[in-house]
Amino acid sequence: MINDLIDKIKVHAVDKSNGHRIQRIDIYYTAVGLIDVSQHIQELAI
Repeated sequence: MINDLIDKIKVHAVDKSNGHRIQRIDIYYTAVGLIDVSQHIQELAI
């Protein structure tokens, strides 16, 4: 069922520039595309 909702997953290279390990993962949903949740995650971390 989940496979029907996800079109593709794109994993980016690791960024260690600020002392933390950050890796971006983009999930493209069928009929919706990419939903950018990075701003919401940063707001929750504060």
